[in-house]
Amino acid sequence: MFGLLGPNGAGKTTTIKMLITLLPATSGSATVAGHDIAHEARAVRRSIGYVPQLLSSDGALSARENLDISGPVPHSRPERRERIDEALRFMGLMDVGDNLVRTYSGGMVRRLEIAQAMLHAPPVLFLDEPTVGLDPTARRAVWEHVRKLRELEGTTILLTTHYMDEAAELCERSGSCISAGSSRWYPRLARRRGRPRCQPGRRVHPLHRQRPGRCISWRYLS
Repeated sequence: MFGLLGPNGAGKTTTIKMLITLLPATSGSATVAGHDIAHEARAVRRSIGYVPQLLSSDGALSARENLDISGPVPHSRPERRERIDEALRFMGLMDVGDNLVRTYSGGMVRRLEIAQAMLHAPPVLFLDEPTVGLDPTARRAVWEHVRKLRELEGTTILLTTHYMDEAAELCERSGSCISAGSSRWYPRLARRRGRPRCQPGRRVHPLHRQRPGRCISWRYLS
């Protein structure tokens, strides 16, 4: 799991939108799940899930209905219902799956949106400040489900946040944390006890890769 840190206005959301091909990259190059974002945009979009910063679920529909219309799933109708039930159960929303989303708390809506993003089982998931505006209890609930998703599904997750405790809670425990901000000084990726960690250091352009097929290939640009 990767954390993209920085204050408001640092460009975290813009960076994510370039990686998921909603915005063209101004320079440089990047690959997501082994696909070039400039030349293989359709393949990139098939390989990702995305939870935007602002709440996007339809409050006039139930959670089950939101999942049913959230995106194409290559299964028959019974299999699709099974996948939806599985997603609701995984996110702890099975008992309220038929309730209208407008009756949900902020944390429940966030969990629903993560379920929507994961319905087609993408290898890479982008979460843009998923706990902004939530109270501490709701934040903890989202953290637990994100961690469980990473551990059980093996999903590569890129998380943007400006909460240092959130980055420490999620990213450090998963292995590596990539920090970025409005400053021109970027972190240096170093190995410590066999696990990649973020450490302040000289100005560099680090490139972080994981194994092909389930990775984010990443390059910082000054």
